[in-house]
Amino acid sequence: MIKEKMIKKISGIKDNKTIFVCQFSENSLRLLKFQAGKNLKKDFLDLEIEPLAKGIDSRKLKEIITRIFKKLGVGNYPVIVSLIRNQATCRYITIPTADPREIEKIASLQAPRYLPYPASDLITGAQVISTDKDGYSALNLVIVHKDIISRLLENLRELNIKNLTLVLSSYGLVNLFNFLHPDEQATVMVIDIDSSQIELIIISQRKMLFSRNFRLERSIADQNWKSLLIEEINKSKAAYLKDFPGQEPLKIVVMGVEEILTQIKEILQSQLSLPVELISLGEKKEKLGLSENFYKKVLNAPYSFSGLIGLGLENIEESLNLLPQGVKDKSRQSLRNLQYTKTAISVFLITLIWVLIVAKNLDNKARYLQRLKAELSKIEKEAMPLEEIEKRIKIAASQGTKQFSSLDLLYDLNQALPAGVYLTNFAYEENSQVVLRGQAKELNLVFALVAQLEKSPVFKGFEIKISYATKRKVSSGEIVSFEIAISRK
Repeated sequence: MIKEKMIKKISGIKDNKTIFVCQFSENSLRLLKFQAGKNLKKDFLDLEIEPLAKGIDSRKLKEIITRIFKKLGVGNYPVIVSLIRNQATCRYITIPTADPREIEKIASLQAPRYLPYPASDLITGAQVISTDKDGYSALNLVIVHKDIISRLLENLRELNIKNLTLVLSSYGLVNLFNFLHPDEQATVMVIDIDSSQIELIIISQRKMLFSRNFRLERSIADQNWKSLLIEEINKSKAAYLKDFPGQEPLKIVVMGVEEILTQIKEILQSQLSLPVELISLGEKKEKLGLSENFYKKVLNAPYSFSGLIGLGLENIEESLNLLPQGVKDKSRQSLRNLQYTKTAISVFLITLIWVLIVAKNLDNKARYLQRLKAELSKIEKEAMPLEEIEKRIKIAASQGTKQFSSLDLLYDLNQALPAGVYLTNFAYEENSQVVLRGQAKELNLVFALVAQLEKSPVFKGFEIKISYATKRKVSSGEIVSFEIAISRK
């Protein structure tokens, strides 16, 4: 036992895992710090709140972010960023597949139906709510314009965060409710009250069916906000029931800014027929693992921390991570490299401890120590340049790639083309890019064509993506117009 403690102390291996959760709203930066222990208990240790002036310039914002993050010691720890609900679009959709890979592709293709942008300008996340016996999946689809994500990542760029996750704030509220009501399966409306924004979600069987955000300025001078609150709640309920007729919420749960909760409960009870429950962080602080310092800061702040605390309580499905795919891949590679280095250093340090224990005299210890230092130097040299080696391999592979002619491509296209798929346009740039446009009787035939192209030796080393696939009516029924981009990796 003593040896294990010594090894952990020297190698930096800890029982607890530190994680940070943050959110950038229109008026504040909020950063939470907590630890997750082996017993799965989450302890919220500290938080920082920084008010943000309206229209703050990007340079000043980056300075504030860097200062606050370094103050709490973010370092190389994982960071979860909560994307506020009003920056995303959510839709309930049903698609004809239960395959996670196909769900991701189809969700991306469905996004332009709800926002007036091409699929390449949108980033999507999706959670499967249910799957029926015919293989159809019901999804909660989250859509965000890539410029919003790019601005967030640019603000964090100088921190060089290795393990980053970006999640819609609504899923933090889901986590918090599920944590405090582990056996609840009924349909419930959850309302989170922030300084000037209200987020409303509807949960059933521990999954979110609906979410919405609306602005509401509370003012003593203007009491109209109370009637506006009831109006927005009824409007949200009506929108929800269009997708889920007959599945009305059985109660309302209110959380958020502590000082306003009791008043909100009284308003809802007097105007609505549903029972109302309050979730006060003060009453739940021990169960949530809130430190006294943490709770005091929350109590005195005019903001809601419900969603941020929820994101720290439970893991989020990878399918809901709203980072661009390239950023996800880079993050995974960085984590692998970091793990290789940590493993090498840990092995060295463990060996060092055992050598020092076994060695019987100072001369032997000195010789062993010099030898081990030399081994550590070798390990560090081998571990650090992993990314550089990978880049060189990719460059060498690209330089040695066999170039194919347009005749080769046309031959393989003819072999891969399924019945029911017709090409109307073929654009080819020598060994660089191919763009196919055409029509198909069904969407599944477009995916079948992509699958055949991926198997073709001619297109090895190319990335094949569906740019768009749109249904339209013709005299004989419906057809799917599509474009497939094939480009060198």
